[in-house]
Amino acid sequence: MSDLLPWIGFLLAVVVIWIAGASYLRRRRAGAAAAVIGADYGSFLLHALSNAAAIDGRIDDAERGAIVEAMSQATGAPFPRDDVDAALTRTALSKDDLVAYLSLQGRQFSLEQKTELLKGLLSVAMADGRFQEREHAIYLDYIAAVGFEHETAPQIMQQLVHDLAANKYS
Repeated sequence: MSDLLPWIGFLLAVVVIWIAGASYLRRRRAGAAAAVIGADYGSFLLHALSNAAAIDGRIDDAERGAIVEAMSQATGAPFPRDDVDAALTRTALSKDDLVAYLSLQGRQFSLEQKTELLKGLLSVAMADGRFQEREHAIYLDYIAAVGFEHETAPQIMQQLVHDLAANKYS
């Protein structure tokens, strides 16, 4: 047993260093995103929706329309399509940056705002008529980042997709 103690100590040190490194990287990504987004929910929502539209490498009019609709619902007023078009040309933040930002800054957002984010993301994802596996995985990460348990994420997503398909969000 005493021969194993150095190895156990080494493995513990590796795990601690890995966790600290991952935490540092997440804070760094969140900080970079915060520098672009600020602390405003509306700005974050616009960035998240714009990046969601660009996930598959193409942005079509249906996705633009879904972003305009989601932003209009979030702001309570008609949202300018020109602002969406401008945001779509600035999709410099990665999904990992946005998830890190949401994980650290999301405590400031209400449950209603987080649910609104998920509805908007699904609306954009489904606007082009395709919901690809890559999009599915990314939205599971968003669900976990807003504070829902990763184990329940598929059920949450399934309910949101069902409600969206039933036109409950119009």
